[in-house]
Amino acid sequence: MLDVHPPHEAIHTRKGFILHIATITIGLLIAIGLEQTVEYFHHRSVMRETREALAEEKQENIRRFHKNVALHVMQMGYLHNNIRIFEFLREYPGTPQEKLPGVFYWTIGTQEPLETAWSTAQQTSSVSLLPRAEVNALTEMYTKLEYSWHTYQPIFNALGRSADYFTRTADASTLSPAEINTEIEQLMGIQAMEAVYGDTLSWVGHLPEFGPVPDYWQMLPFYHMHEYYQWVTAHPEVAARSDADLDAAKVHAGLPADTPDIRSMLMHK
Repeated sequence: MLDVHPPHEAIHTRKGFILHIATITIGLLIAIGLEQTVEYFHHRSVMRETREALAEEKQENIRRFHKNVALHVMQMGYLHNNIRIFEFLREYPGTPQEKLPGVFYWTIGTQEPLETAWSTAQQTSSVSLLPRAEVNALTEMYTKLEYSWHTYQPIFNALGRSADYFTRTADASTLSPAEINTEIEQLMGIQAMEAVYGDTLSWVGHLPEFGPVPDYWQMLPFYHMHEYYQWVTAHPEVAARSDADLDAAKVHAGLPADTPDIRSMLMHK
C-alpha cells in the first residue's frame, strides 16, 4: 500500500506547486516500480518452487507407473493361471492339491499416483502463474493418471470376492462344482477388467517421459482379442457386413465418412 503525505510547508507559487506535483509523481512511479519489482521476483520464486515440486512429483509418478505396468502384466498371468487350475478342477472335481496343474496366486497390487503438488498448486493459485501450454500438459497428465487409477478400483473388490473361499477353506479342491463355476466366472470378469486397466496404462505410457512401455497388445497377455482382430483383418468379406452398420451410424448422425472408429484404432494398435 502506498502512502502520500501532504507537504510540510505551504505552497505559494505556481512553480512550487508544479515542483511538488512532479515530486509526488516521481515518488509514486518509483514506489510502484519497486512494488512491481518485488511482486515480479516473488512470482518468479513461486513459479520456481511450484515447478520443482511438480517435477519431483512427476518423477515419482513415473516410477509408480512403471511399477504398475509390471504388476498389471503379472496380474494377467496370475489370473490366467488361476482360471486354468479352476477349469481343471471343474473337469476333474475333487483332485487333491498336490495333483493340480499348478498353484494359485492371489495378489492385489497397484500404486496410487501422487497429486499433492498439483492440488497445492491449484489451491494456492500458483498454477495461474504458469504458461497455458504448461498447465494444459499438466492437466492432461494428472487426468490420465487419475482415470487409470479409478479404472483399477473395481478390480480390488472383485479380487476380494474371488478369494473369499479362504474364509472357509485353504484347499480349493474341496469347493463344490457350483463354487468352482462361480470362481471361473468371477476370474474371467476380473481378467476383462484388468485388460481395460491395461488399456488405460498404455494411454499414460504415451505421455512425455513416461515411456517406453509395452505396446497395447503386449499389455494383454492371455487375452485373445488381438488374435481375433488379426482374423478379422484376414477376412474383410465378413467384416464388411459389420462395416455397413458402422457406416450407417455415421450417416444417421451426420458424421463425416472418415470419422475414426474402432476399426482403425484396433487394427493399428
